[in-house]
Amino acid sequence: MNSHAKWFGRLVWLGIVANLPFGLLGLFAPQVLFSTFQLEPAVPTIWTRDAGLFLVMVSLFYIPAARDPYRYRVNAWLLVIGRLAFAVFWFWGVLLSDFPNEYLPFGFADLSLGIIQGIFLILTFRAEQQA
Repeated sequence: MNSHAKWFGRLVWLGIVANLPFGLLGLFAPQVLFSTFQLEPAVPTIWTRDAGLFLVMVSLFYIPAARDPYRYRVNAWLLVIGRLAFAVFWFWGVLLSDFPNEYLPFGFADLSLGIIQGIFLILTFRAEQQA
């Protein structure tokens, strides 16, 4: 595996590590999540719990691509696209809908990670073609 692929994997693991606390708090302790990030509580919490479980599941689906982006090429591209899609979701919500500004950091985090992961994924596959 080339160095770009290794860095891509490390960045994916960073994203997994960043996602899991949000997912687990959303699933098991949504009120703690709301108070920690000074977000308006969602009532009922069923949809926050659902989103938390979804985030945990998505993070688990990232693992194969983190370990071997060549073999799990589709997973690798989908996780980059997913990060960028969530960035759009957060920015769209804040700028064009009624999401409070407290959600902007989520958009910036997903955008930053998605762009960096995408760059390393492109470099990974370019190096593969050149080899």
